[in-house]
Amino acid sequence: MKKILKRLFVFLFLFVGVMGSVFAATYKVETVTKVRKSPILDKKTYPQIFITDVSHGKLEVIDKTHFKQKKWTDNTPGTSTLGDAVVFTEKDPTATDFTNVAKVTYDKIGYYTDASGEVKKVDAVINIDSLHFEKPSVSYGNTDYAGHAVARYYDLGYFDMWSTPYKNVTIGSNKEVVQAYNTIAAPGVKAQLSFTIKNDDGTDFSLSKFQVKWIFADLDQPQHLKHTTSTDTDDFSGTYAETIQFDNGFNNTFYVQNGTLLSYNKNGDNKFKASKQTGDTGQPSMDLSTVVGFQTSPVAKFTWWGSKCGTGMIAETTVDYPAIDPPVKSVDKEYYTKDENIEFTVKQLFPHTEASNKPKSIAMYDEFDKALDISKISYKVYDKSDKDVTSDWKISKDGNKVTLTYSGSDTSKVEGNYTFKFNNITVGNITEGYKTVVKDGSVYIEVPNKARTLITEHDGTKIDMPSNEVVVKVLSSAIKLE
Repeated sequence: MKKILKRLFVFLFLFVGVMGSVFAATYKVETVTKVRKSPILDKKTYPQIFITDVSHGKLEVIDKTHFKQKKWTDNTPGTSTLGDAVVFTEKDPTATDFTNVAKVTYDKIGYYTDASGEVKKVDAVINIDSLHFEKPSVSYGNTDYAGHAVARYYDLGYFDMWSTPYKNVTIGSNKEVVQAYNTIAAPGVKAQLSFTIKNDDGTDFSLSKFQVKWIFADLDQPQHLKHTTSTDTDDFSGTYAETIQFDNGFNNTFYVQNGTLLSYNKNGDNKFKASKQTGDTGQPSMDLSTVVGFQTSPVAKFTWWGSKCGTGMIAETTVDYPAIDPPVKSVDKEYYTKDENIEFTVKQLFPHTEASNKPKSIAMYDEFDKALDISKISYKVYDKSDKDVTSDWKISKDGNKVTLTYSGSDTSKVEGNYTFKFNNITVGNITEGYKTVVKDGSVYIEVPNKARTLITEHDGTKIDMPSNEVVVKVLSSAIKLE
């Protein structure tokens, strides 16, 4: 099934760090054919958070003693500025460890529907909880190098981590920017980060079961040991070889591609380490250095380390139609005579959607039993405010099959608890084969009925949700048995 994927954030780490395993639990690793674009990994399983807008993150440097916020570009002087950078400027030759460095806050990036049907807007925060430099700040023989550009935030919603030495340059109207240099090996840096999802209105995040797909791509760099402009000494077994560790807040199963080049312990490992360089371009080689994990808690924590390298860290949600509960059908009473009007009611809770995941079509379908006469059927539709919105729904009939199709201009308006009422239905001719029940000495024939909610998602996927079965009991002496 085709899905539209919304990328939440991307991290490109150019630093290193090491950390012992913090897990006592056993984890497992499974292989798949396509680790980044896997139908198995993208299938809808849980109630979902829908990420709809990642373009307005706000970068804030918290540790202003050791770090500053500057404009950043990774090309030659004179190019346009790509975003903001968190720049380490500490000159203390012994300073190597820092906490609560910086954060990027995303306000109202998406939503979910809670158990009561209320739509909750969500915020997200990426926090650099701690940084550890392998070596203190050094000049690298050039007075223009004052420290390290350790993190970058793109205006387009990306957030990157760096340990590359930087040089201040001037572009445009004396705008100070950070110019990154990859030709000089950077000291290793350990970074511990947290990713937090929370309700925008301050209430408790209430989804007890959900998942956000995390892709950690291109883990392929060794530890670069020689920190000069000359050729590096590479060591894949080194402490600072490019590695990701899932600390907590994730499911206990991780996924790699068949033939992966990552080093890991298949039974019980939550750490994935580079073992061979695969190149930065070309999806096949990059996928061999990629691991996927699923965040299942409002707060996820992970640690990354490497040396003069970059890892793509991407949080994704599948933007499709939210999972819905089946419609609930009822009848105005249980026992009828032949000529009495039967009124069926169907209630359906429709989830909140937006432009990115609203469905192509919505319909309520009912194939009434052949024993029921629907030749004079009428209907009413009421929205979540009990407003009559019948004019937004068109009826079509084919024998005893009735379909009410939403005909309004925007399917995202169909949200909340809707009520569908079918009237002017009577009992027709009932043939043999129906179950019977005796009440007060009279025999009643049981006529079953179900409704169905039919939805076509934005990508053409069909949803068919049957209701519960209701039974109309009709007095047998009032009808003709054929």
